[in-house]
Amino acid sequence: MSTEPKFTKGPWSFDGPLHSLIVWGAEADTRVCFMTSDGPSRANAHLIAVAPELYEFLSGPATSQFLDVLEKAAPPDIWSAAIRFMKGRDELLAKARGETPSTPDATRFPSSADRYGGK
Repeated sequence: MSTEPKFTKGPWSFDGPLHSLIVWGAEADTRVCFMTSDGPSRANAHLIAVAPELYEFLSGPATSQFLDVLEKAAPPDIWSAAIRFMKGRDELLAKARGETPSTPDATRFPSSADRYGGK
């Protein structure tokens, strides 16, 4: 599986009247989507437009560095929560790349028992 995203590179922006918004890619004249709605179109456009930045942040160095610190220093209960976060993050990033999320490699995220000598 490739971890390189195939979607239009960000940042994205949007404009237009509420009933017909266009979400634009970073490059000129790159339309990501056209939205028509009687509902919360501006809120939906904000969510769609921030998607590439969310992807980059979750897959980027700041998140990895934070998780590395947790792995080295977190007590068992916090480490367990970090494992759930990492698994969920990996599944969502795979879904964003158009991949079918798979079960993460169990050895990639050592359990609290493994980290704390069976405790």
